[in-house]
Amino acid sequence: MKIDWSKAPEGATHYYRNSPQPWRDLSGYTWKYFSHGAWCPGPSVSTSAELMLSADLLAKPLPQTWTGEGLPPVGIEIEAMMRRNMLDGYAWHRAKVVHGPLPGSEGEVLVFCLETTSPAWVDEFRPVRTPEQIAAEARQKGIEELGNFLSTNTTTPTPFLWEAAQKIYDAGYRKQVEP
Repeated sequence: MKIDWSKAPEGATHYYRNSPQPWRDLSGYTWKYFSHGAWCPGPSVSTSAELMLSADLLAKPLPQTWTGEGLPPVGIEIEAMMRRNMLDGYAWHRAKVVHGPLPGSEGEVLVFCLETTSPAWVDEFRPVRTPEQIAAEARQKGIEELGNFLSTNTTTPTPFLWEAAQKIYDAGYRKQVEP
């Protein structure tokens, strides 16, 4: 059964099949997992009504993408400016958003670092970069390093040097690290 979530009222988190009023906001419920494999809202006591509810209850799918505008939604992976541990400096790390903003800190979200599972409240985040974006950033950084090296060792006009740096980099020449 395909559910059209665009017809859901504001705040609806679940769809209850076979109900005259199918849209539900169950965000405030505590969910319990029972040995028979069902997730049910409410207390830890399993009743037949809860079992029927869990079979007909469908959760709203989490958003799969985020454009970088506004705050990231709960449940997606992002890159966050955070410390991996207390000894490291700040850097971009992959993280999963687990909680939205709290009153008084509307620009921050709670994330778990996917490398260490350590939690952090962060206010600098961006969508996960694609391999193409990572390669383009590495290319730009390499061209800048080469252009800066060339400009400090010559009196040649700068525009020519940056064009030369691009051609040298694209030809495959890289700085060699000496052992």
